Amino acid sequence: MIATPQLDEWTEGVIRQLAPRGAKVQLARHLAAQYGGCERAWQVTLTRILKRRLAPNGEVLLAINAWLDSNPLSGRHPESQTGPRV
Repeated sequence: MIATPQLDEWTEGVIRQLAPRGAKVQLARHLAAQYGGCERAWQVTLTRILKRRLAPNGEVLLAINAWLDSNPLSGRHPESQTGPRV
């Protein structure tokens, strides 16, 4: 696979932010509601993205970032003081 330091850094940050129990499921639910498809399919897609077996398109990357910014579980939420901003 081609070296992509920025995508690697983003992926590592998202993995840390989805570590709290239930965060990945909630994100998959959000993506299913926004783009269609079932939650389980989005869970599989997220797993493939995080394992670097699938590169996210720009729209999905931005949707993931927006969800992380608005969700207290991620550590990015303004009311939360944990987790780095990626």
